[in-house]
Amino acid sequence: MKRITLLFLVCLGSVGTYSQTFNSTTGVIPDNSCTSAHEFPFTVSGVGVLGTTNIFDQIVIDVTMTYDGDLDISLVAPNGTVVALAIGQGGTGDNFTNTVFRANAPVSIEDGVAPFTGIYLPEGNLSNLNGINADGTWLLRICDTGLNDIGTLNSASLTFVPTPTCLPPSFVFSNMITSNSANFVWNTVSGSVNYEYVLDNDPVIPVGAGTYTTATNYSASLLTPETNYYFHVRTNCGSEFSSWATTTFTTPPQNDDCASAKNISALPYNLSQYALGATNNAGVISTCGTGMNDGVWYTFAVGTPGNINVALTGVNDWDPEIAVYSGSCGSFTCVGSVDAGLVGDDETLNLPALTSGQYWVNVGNKNDLANGLEGAFTIDITGTVSLTAHESEITNLSYYPNPVKDMLNLSNTQSISNVVIYNLLGQQSLTKAVNANQSQVDMSHLPKGTYMVKISTENEVQTVKVLKN
Repeated sequence: MKRITLLFLVCLGSVGTYSQTFNSTTGVIPDNSCTSAHEFPFTVSGVGVLGTTNIFDQIVIDVTMTYDGDLDISLVAPNGTVVALAIGQGGTGDNFTNTVFRANAPVSIEDGVAPFTGIYLPEGNLSNLNGINADGTWLLRICDTGLNDIGTLNSASLTFVPTPTCLPPSFVFSNMITSNSANFVWNTVSGSVNYEYVLDNDPVIPVGAGTYTTATNYSASLLTPETNYYFHVRTNCGSEFSSWATTTFTTPPQNDDCASAKNISALPYNLSQYALGATNNAGVISTCGTGMNDGVWYTFAVGTPGNINVALTGVNDWDPEIAVYSGSCGSFTCVGSVDAGLVGDDETLNLPALTSGQYWVNVGNKNDLANGLEGAFTIDITGTVSLTAHESEITNLSYYPNPVKDMLNLSNTQSISNVVIYNLLGQQSLTKAVNANQSQVDMSHLPKGTYMVKISTENEVQTVKVLKN
């Protein structure tokens, strides 16, 4: 079915234009159907070659389903081009309720939670549809990879809109993300005078002007760890502005890797974390048998032997595993691990006989094959052991720039004894004796990447994460 809706677009004035929406057939999604996926057709006419008069705007689906993770959903264009919308997303959650897929959505479907109500980036690239003739039969291809749960497609619609005269930036993405900084890049838009950007914590499109730039990149600093950010950018074509393009990211925790583990100096210990931005630095860690993700880290030094209890509560929408190691970063020995629950379940690990020495706790996604997302949780560590001093924050330490290209500047009110730089595998990359309040460390010869810089004074030791460009 075809429906034409009158829109009013505001670009330095109001201009009348038409969007065109086409509905698919609906029906049952057969159980265990991936040997021959079920296809729901749309009949499209009057649109033409995409990127000339009209462009693809969005596809909206509404699906009733138990255990969304069984569904593979794709869009197939008349020429056979396939765009993956959601492949195995949602885990044990139910339904796709008014789920909108757009090329300029601020959030990926991979970061969403069932029933996925709202606007998402699909897994595939909708820009692959540019240049094809939209007239003909489109297919919504859905297959159910599991048994015992039959789904239903309640509705699906495709919408095309006129090609704008001022195009928004494309391929907007964030990279080099640390707990307090991030970099953004986008493609040059033909006919642009400059660009405007806004960095905030709001997925809603900005109202009013942003910050002007003629560059196609921006580096942000002074960000807050464990925080969701949205970067919006639009094109200024001189006489009009484009729509906003948005990308989103979550800054990782400061204890995102072993070398920057949070030091626990006394028990009981309690901390709530939002670890969605944690990165899988070392990949899957299989030291304790079944693998788990490199998640967020804690460390403590046992003086008097005794027991330790590590408990995770407040877990939501992810499946955690706890592992405790002895040894050192990059050279672990398994002390114990637990993954007794499912998605959203709490976990508890009890270790009854810890001897003296240094220990590391990894809280990560239980996925033993690929990178899995962490989320919110509260960690409580209790026990009868007595802890000894390990690392602490150096009160007046300053280090900059971060990211660094050549020279890393260090300063402190007390004399800095030495500096040791490690890569994320725990391998020593550089060492320097300082014995001064200020120093420059030459990192120009190191490959690009993330490094842990261990800074020692007479009485204190601190490890900081530095990004090398």
